[in-house]
Amino acid sequence: MSEEEVLEIIEEKEFNPVNKKESTAGYHHHHTCTNENCTENHEHNPIIKKKKKKDSDTISTSSKVTTRTSTTRRTTTTSRSKKPAPNVLCCLCGISTPANPANMCLNCIRSQVDITEGIQKEETIFFCRECERYLQPPKYWVKCDLESKELLTLCLKRIHGLQKAKLIDAKFLWTEPHSRRLKVKLTIQKEVFGNGTILQQSFIVDFIVRNQQCEVCQKSHTLFTWNAVVQVRQKLDHKRTFLFLEQLILKHGVHEKAINIKEEADGIDFFFSDKSSSKKLVDFLQSVSPIKMKTSERLVTHDASSNVFNFKYSFSLEIAPICREDLICLPKRLHVSMGGIGPFVLCTKVNKNLFFIDPTTLQTSEIDGALYWRQPFHATLTSRQLSEFTVIDVELLEYSYFAKKSQVNNNNAENDNETTASVAVNGKYMLCEVQVVRSDEMDSDPIIVKSHLGRLLKPGDTVLGYDLHRLQFEEETIKEYKHSQMNKLPEVILVRKVYKKRHERNWKLKTLASEKNFGVKGDFNANEAIDEQKEVVMKKKKNKKESNEKIGIGTGGADKFDVKRREKDIEEFYRELEEDEEMRAKINIYKKELTAKKETKTEEEDDDISVEEDDYAPTITETELLDEEKELKNKTKPLTMKHQGDDETEEQN
Repeated sequence: MSEEEVLEIIEEKEFNPVNKKESTAGYHHHHTCTNENCTENHEHNPIIKKKKKKDSDTISTSSKVTTRTSTTRRTTTTSRSKKPAPNVLCCLCGISTPANPANMCLNCIRSQVDITEGIQKEETIFFCRECERYLQPPKYWVKCDLESKELLTLCLKRIHGLQKAKLIDAKFLWTEPHSRRLKVKLTIQKEVFGNGTILQQSFIVDFIVRNQQCEVCQKSHTLFTWNAVVQVRQKLDHKRTFLFLEQLILKHGVHEKAINIKEEADGIDFFFSDKSSSKKLVDFLQSVSPIKMKTSERLVTHDASSNVFNFKYSFSLEIAPICREDLICLPKRLHVSMGGIGPFVLCTKVNKNLFFIDPTTLQTSEIDGALYWRQPFHATLTSRQLSEFTVIDVELLEYSYFAKKSQVNNNNAENDNETTASVAVNGKYMLCEVQVVRSDEMDSDPIIVKSHLGRLLKPGDTVLGYDLHRLQFEEETIKEYKHSQMNKLPEVILVRKVYKKRHERNWKLKTLASEKNFGVKGDFNANEAIDEQKEVVMKKKKNKKESNEKIGIGTGGADKFDVKRREKDIEEFYRELEEDEEMRAKINIYKKELTAKKETKTEEEDDDISVEEDDYAPTITETELLDEEKELKNKTKPLTMKHQGDDETEEQN
């Protein structure tokens, strides 16, 4: 028997306390006396009085005598006496041993009986390395951490013959992390010889961990095995919406059960092995974007005898073609129902609702996603049609019907005594009157417009805006306002400030391409995103290139255009994150090691001009960044096995 194994004999007998002779067997004498004098003497005699008290206690209570003998410690306990039990001779070898129902010593019992017989000492469990789950026969896969209660339960169910004995204790023993072995120490009890002798023994069961792919992971490496697909589309010429949507999906982990993710020209496809997982993704996307959904199903197989139908489900989601900084001309009916806002408004935020602001009055409003799809409309001008202007003068306005008055520092005051000014403020927006000129026509007359960027603008700044006099509108867009509101339209609508310099980015983002089975591993930066886009373009146009090469036509220009457009979308998405604190609070941003401190210029500047602190673009602070290494350690911490006493020894050292 190994050092870990312990054999014990447990004996249980019940005694009848009614029998006076058995209950008083421990006394030297016992008598009864009827003489009154004798009774009085007994009362004065402390020894006899103590004996009578013991007799009454013995008769009034019942006792259970248990004898426990082990190889390391031999003790005999009774409820009435602390004297050790008498020894008897072993019926086989004749050695003196404590009394027990078997009348045998421990060595003879060990040679005659093995209560662990019939219990498997070595078992095999299967583990999927990709999804990190264990097989629970016949077909269920369970997520378990090492040395957890779930894994211990799974191991105990795998031991054959354990139900024949009574399980007392079970625990893990330390093994090497890469040994692919698990050791469980069990303590069991079992009755032997049929005469009430109960033996207790401890032993170790070894489990061999073998690798086996689960059904879900097997399907992820094959084609045409999906049962549900979620197709997300947006009819726009840029990918900024999907870049932000990708970060939301990664933060909430709704893509974990997807067996494949495929990028398309105008969206993304998510493939799942079951309908319920795809429905979770659909519900999540509906909670963060204004979406219109269409569902369809196709019959794959049908078993008429068992009445079983197998379908493939498709969820087609279309995101509203409205993005931040888009200029929208509201329909006449919607313009009236929203309190007369606009009709030209800027989109400031998009989630499941659309948020708008009138930059000339600071009036704000929002539209529910379901209401938008009942009366859909498109953006009149997008961010790709912005023009550059230079600010000449800025004057804060004191009054607006849709804004509150607030006291702010007046940096443009002529007198030193006028340090504060009363201005119209609505949230983070401040109403002002700005004089601007087109950057390509600096000698032209200035244009006076109202803007909501009073907090940011100062003379000499560069801004981007929509030049309504130069841009052409669709006839259907403005025909409803031709005779009423067109005379009130501003010449320019300013959108955002352009910063002269930006700090080096000390942060990075993750992508779906870094997840398993979804592409090449890597961090989210412009170079890797361009490489991924190149691979997507090459796969999509592979057949077309082969046919064009035969007739001598090249497609290199189209590929370069797609790559440049992708690079521009990523850069604009980066700038939005840096300038919008509310936007970056919804996603996970990670720290990035900087090799050298550099400053990137957004436009050409003379070396003689000094750049002030206000000319630097906002940056993401260190407190907003997450440590990727710590996050990985927290995820992999349960995957290493430790002995229970290791933590205590480390603390002592």
